[in-house]
Formats: sequence, structure tokens, C-alpha cells
Amino acid sequence: MTIQDLEQLHDMRREIKALRTRIEKEADTMAVDSVTASGDEYPYVPHQVLIRGTPIKLIRRLRKRTLRLEKCVLAAEAFIDTIEDSQVRQAVMLRYSQGLSWQQVALWLGSCNEATPRKMVSRYFGGE
Repeated sequence: MTIQDLEQLHDMRREIKALRTRIEKEADTMAVDSVTASGDEYPYVPHQVLIRGTPIKLIRRLRKRTLRLEKCVLAAEAFIDTIEDSQVRQAVMLRYSQGLSWQQVALWLGSCNEATPRKMVSRYFGGE
């Protein structure tokens, strides 16, 4: 897991929320279309047939994307849980999982300098 992966965590959570909202909206939407058909016996008289349904393919695609994002979020959370140093773990969680600024993370950890948690996390990841 890299810092670049973790930087996506907060945005992935927001995207999951937006996708769930869209899935609910699409599930309530009824797609309607009409097609021209004909009888199966002679004379083949054309007539209109109304087709109704929900956009199943779209909903499946949105659910698949949601599931993929949820797996990424779970992997990131599992990685954060493996960080042994409590301050580093808190800094990573606050910054990348909750989306706080470095200044807010510093204040949470009891420091008034935003460089402190930033450098701590940078050192943990090997100076990335």
C-alpha cells in the first residue's frame, strides 16, 4: 500500500456513497420504449409493442463498481490496522480515511505544527 493509494481512500468513500444513491434512483426509474412487431401468421400486420423495465445492465455495472471500490476501501483499512505505531496509525487514519488537513491532524495529535504528522507519515512510508 502506498501513500498514493491511501490518498484515494476518502474520495473512494464519497464515490461509493454517490453510487449507492444512483443505484437507488435507477432502481426506481422505469425505462419505456416501443418497438414495431408483427403477427406470427399471415397477414403480417405491423403493430406497436410497449416495452417497460428497469435499466438492469446499468444497475449491475454500478453495483460491480461499488463492490470493487468497497474492496479497495477494506484493503486500505486493513493496511491501516497493521500500522503498529499509534501516532502514525492515527495520522494516516485522520488524513487519508477521514480527509482531514495536515493542520487538523496535527491539532488532533497535540502538535501545533502541521509538518510533524506529515513528516512522521512520510518517514513511515520510507520518504515517499
